[in-house]
Amino acid sequence: MAPPQFRPENAIKRAEELVSVGNSQAALQSLYDLLTSRRVRWTQPSTLEPIVFKFLELGVDLKKGKMMKDCLHQYKKLVQGNPEGLVSVGVVARKFIDVIEKKIANEQAKEEERHVEDDDLEGGVTPENLLTSVYEEDQSVSGFNDETYTSWVRFTWESYRTVLDLVRNNSQLEITYSGVVSRTMQFCLKHNRKNEFKRLADMLRQHLDAANYQQSKYGTNIVDLSDADTLQRYLDQRFQLVQCSVKLELWHEAFRAVEDVFHLMKMSKRAPKMSTLAGYYKNIANIFYVSGDALLHTSALNKFYELFSSNPNATEEQFQEYTSTILLSALAIKLDILPSVGYDSQLRLYRLVGLESKPSRTDIIANILNGDMSSKLDADVKELYTLLEINFSIENIQTKLAALLAKLATKPYFAQYSNQIRDVIIRKIFVEASTKFESINIGDLFKLATLPEPMQLGTWDIEKTLLQAAMDDYVSFNIDHVTNTVNFIKDPFEQFIASSATEELEEELEEGETEEGDVDATEEQEGQEQTATEEGETAEPEVIVTRNSYIRNKLSQLSETLRETENFKETSYLEKVKLARENLIEQTKAAIQKTKDAAEERSKRAQEQKQKRLEESESQYEQSSEARKQQMLEEKAAMEAKLAEETHRRLIEKKKRELNAMKEAEALKAIEEINANGHVYIDPAEASKLDLKELKNILIEQLAKDKAELEERMDYALKKLDHTERAVRKTELPILQREADTLKDADMIKYKAMTEKIIEAAKAEHEAKLADHERISLVCDDVKQLRDKLFESKAEEYQAAQGAKREAFEKAKQERIEAVRKERYEAAVAQRRQEISEANRKKRLEEQEAAARRQREVEAALEEKSASSRVASRIPTAAPVVSKSKGDLDAIARRQREMEEAVEKRAAEAAASKPSSGGSRYVPPTSRTAPVAKKTAAELDEIARKQREMEEAIEKKLSGNNASPAQAPADSTPAPATSDAPKQLSFAERMRLKRQNK
Repeated sequence: MAPPQFRPENAIKRAEELVSVGNSQAALQSLYDLLTSRRVRWTQPSTLEPIVFKFLELGVDLKKGKMMKDCLHQYKKLVQGNPEGLVSVGVVARKFIDVIEKKIANEQAKEEERHVEDDDLEGGVTPENLLTSVYEEDQSVSGFNDETYTSWVRFTWESYRTVLDLVRNNSQLEITYSGVVSRTMQFCLKHNRKNEFKRLADMLRQHLDAANYQQSKYGTNIVDLSDADTLQRYLDQRFQLVQCSVKLELWHEAFRAVEDVFHLMKMSKRAPKMSTLAGYYKNIANIFYVSGDALLHTSALNKFYELFSSNPNATEEQFQEYTSTILLSALAIKLDILPSVGYDSQLRLYRLVGLESKPSRTDIIANILNGDMSSKLDADVKELYTLLEINFSIENIQTKLAALLAKLATKPYFAQYSNQIRDVIIRKIFVEASTKFESINIGDLFKLATLPEPMQLGTWDIEKTLLQAAMDDYVSFNIDHVTNTVNFIKDPFEQFIASSATEELEEELEEGETEEGDVDATEEQEGQEQTATEEGETAEPEVIVTRNSYIRNKLSQLSETLRETENFKETSYLEKVKLARENLIEQTKAAIQKTKDAAEERSKRAQEQKQKRLEESESQYEQSSEARKQQMLEEKAAMEAKLAEETHRRLIEKKKRELNAMKEAEALKAIEEINANGHVYIDPAEASKLDLKELKNILIEQLAKDKAELEERMDYALKKLDHTERAVRKTELPILQREADTLKDADMIKYKAMTEKIIEAAKAEHEAKLADHERISLVCDDVKQLRDKLFESKAEEYQAAQGAKREAFEKAKQERIEAVRKERYEAAVAQRRQEISEANRKKRLEEQEAAARRQREVEAALEEKSASSRVASRIPTAAPVVSKSKGDLDAIARRQREMEEAVEKRAAEAAASKPSSGGSRYVPPTSRTAPVAKKTAAELDEIARKQREMEEAIEKKLSGNNASPAQAPADSTPAPATSDAPKQLSFAERMRLKRQNK
């Protein structure tokens, strides 16, 4: 039976309904149950993809990583049998990455907005924002809930891991896998996730190991590393891994990725792109620069330049920068004049940059200068090379270097090699000083090694560099701290001979001291040797060779051999050490070759003996193999017969059990169906006793019985229904006939009345229209004649009136234009006048305030004087003064009010008498007050001048009265001095209050 037709829109609609009511978890669970059900196996993957997309969107919103991972793996397991199944898995994986990247981008934008809005420099969780977070709904207090964005980043990383695990090691998902790997690296690089990037590198390495392991297996969709395209994809991933590791400064992961690239390139038959390979070697150069290996750094830069020189878009400035950088890196390589003794542990690293052996510093510099790079070098860098390698001299190195460093400091690529070049220069100074001087003052030696800025070192650093040169065997010296001098040793064996004599003397003294204490041990040893001799064993005395004595003997032999060499004594210390090392290397090679030959001889003899033993064992095996084979055949035949009989018996029993179980299951199923239908109930425990035929008979008997009962009831019901229906119809038929006749008669009466009314109205309307037509037709000709006469008589008047109206309109139009222009001009002039008057008013107010302030000061001074005079004379002298000044002030105020009223009256008359052009129009507030302000400005100035004169007169009177209180009139009645008199307002203060009220 075919499965039912699947409709994805129903599942999506159901999920959207659950989401709309706020039950997203239930919607996600429903989609999960659908996608993990077995019926998905028979559905086309393209039909399921919209459901998977909706599931992914809901899962990302709810951050259900484990559920999504399980669902995707179940989905892959169910659809991978379909021809388009794995293609659908790739589409789903890419959609998953798109959804999660969009979500993390939105969360990052929200995080940036939150940081911009709350830019707290203190940050972190404080008591204040901890309390604030209690009533904040979004819980986004700065420093308190910063885990929100971090949790999304962690969820995104887990999603990437889920997708990588879903599409890994499958030949049909290789392109999707490469894209996901690239996007995962970009995620780690964008968010600076170093720990996650390390895990990603380990994961990719495990995937590659699994792919290598699968090469020897058989299966479907296995990754074939022998395919050029597949191998190129893995190689491109490693190139990107190296680049991202360098950007994240994960040098250990970068080096491991470089090793992976090296092994994959050996497997690949297709050469990588030139641009990719150039970037790869540039990253390797950065790695070796950080590790401090200048030799490998320079070699990688050489490889990079070889590829970069083929770039057609490269400029001369770039060529000059790269060639100068390579030469500086070569000059920064440590001196390698002395050959190395023993195995070179960095031989594996040389192969990473395409070198079979370690190149020397001299060879690298020579290749740079002899190649195409020589013509593109910067002149200052070339001069530095000449100064260090060709014309090096400790007398003038500081002077020339000071002049050259000022130029090199401006080069952006010189700073990174400055310290290494400084160490090389200082070591060369020490080597040349050891050759030129036998003894030198420490201060003078340090002065020679002190270079100009930025290569200057302190005293302790220079001393450390000197000791390092001695440890590397470039110089040998003794420091005499009494005389503060450094004594250079010319012969490397001279110090050794002196130290050897001292060590021999110390060993002899130690042997003499321990000789007495070893008597008992010697006697015991002699007894043991005697016992061994008696037993027939011959033991030779063992020669004990200590490590110091062995080294001393070897160095003595080397010294004697080198002293026989021509010009050995005249050469420098460095040349002597070089000869000694070369001699040691030759001796070591000869010893290794001798040991190798002996080992090959022993191996050859062992191989011959092994071959002989194999031949003997083969002959013995052939003799006994026939007997064993015959016995095994007999035992095998007997065993097979017994197994066949036992197998046949078990098969028969199994078939019987299966048949009985099948019958019982069918019977139980039939019983359940019968019980579910409800026709009859059968106990399921009797399934083993009944078969299908008996069950069928029981069911048929019950159904026949039920059918007979049903037919009997139906016959009775039909007869009863027939009699009832016939009686009802027979009763209602006359009643219905009477009602129909009554309705027919009423309808006919209404129809006749309506017809008559319509006919009468139509006749009356027709007769009225005929009468109107006859009346109008009699005067129609007269109307036409009258109309023509009027048109002829009024034509000239009409044209004249039309021309007059047109001229009046044009005139009115021009007048209106002029009026509008004039109004605008007057408004502008009025506004300007208002601004000027406002400025003048403010100025006068300031002057009046200043005058009032001065008046208050004068009054205060007068009050103080009057108070002091009253105390002195014990008579009320303030009352006459107040009485006079008050009368004067009232008169002045009266005259001021009269003048202001006159000014206002003249302003009102001028405004009323001004002609209005163009009829009534709107005048802005600024234009209304402008004329008044213009006319009253001079008057206000005059008023202010008179006020100042009156204030001065009052001050003079007050000062005169206070000066001579006895000259007051005798008949004046002195007013009692009260406390309210000093509180009266002055004239200036009353005027200012009045202006403010206006």
